[in-house]
Amino acid sequence: MATRTPSGVRLCATRSTGRFPRATARERQDEAWVRGTGRPWHGRHLEETKAKGNDMAPIATMAMHSLKDLLVEQLNELYAAETHSHAVLTKLAFAASSPKLVEALRSHADETKQHTARLERVFGEIGGKPRKLETHGCRGLLEDCTELAGRTKIDPGVRDAALIAVVQRLEHDELAGYGCARTWAGLLGHTAAASELLKTLTEERRFDENLSKIAESLNKLALEPVGSAR
Repeated sequence: MATRTPSGVRLCATRSTGRFPRATARERQDEAWVRGTGRPWHGRHLEETKAKGNDMAPIATMAMHSLKDLLVEQLNELYAAETHSHAVLTKLAFAASSPKLVEALRSHADETKQHTARLERVFGEIGGKPRKLETHGCRGLLEDCTELAGRTKIDPGVRDAALIAVVQRLEHDELAGYGCARTWAGLLGHTAAASELLKTLTEERRFDENLSKIAESLNKLALEPVGSAR
């Protein structure tokens, strides 16, 4: 009998005992997940990374029993994303070559400060306090952005095209989050909060559309990298 765990480990049981022989710590953790009695290794790994001094926010795991709970968790995830996005966008602006892309990234980095302040007002309106809770997807996107900004062996035009792609993935995640949060806030009667969230949603859409326009020319430049042979 064999099965694969979320972290990709192939677990094989012996015919005689049906057990997993000489399992490592990672295998034991994943075995527990397979049997429904524990968490997968990657979840434990993220917590250990946080304990070792990683400055990323913890993964969102709060209990949800109502639409209000769902709204609060969504707002916390957005708060974490906006908080980290400022530093990430600033790094990407330094890595970009196109003046238009540099300006767009810097401008939106400044907007994230307004978005964070707006979210704090939303929390005040619904009677809560912000906590930085991220999803696995958001954390992965932020890490992708940082990794791309640090790459050296890449053509400037190709890098700019890649930067737009990874930033738009991040933006689309935020667009979905703000859209849902705004709808839920309205349904719960928090009209002022819904109005604040709509402002940010509009600015996020504008930035995404601007990136698409910039990409129209930059993608063509990426077709013929500077060092390519004709």
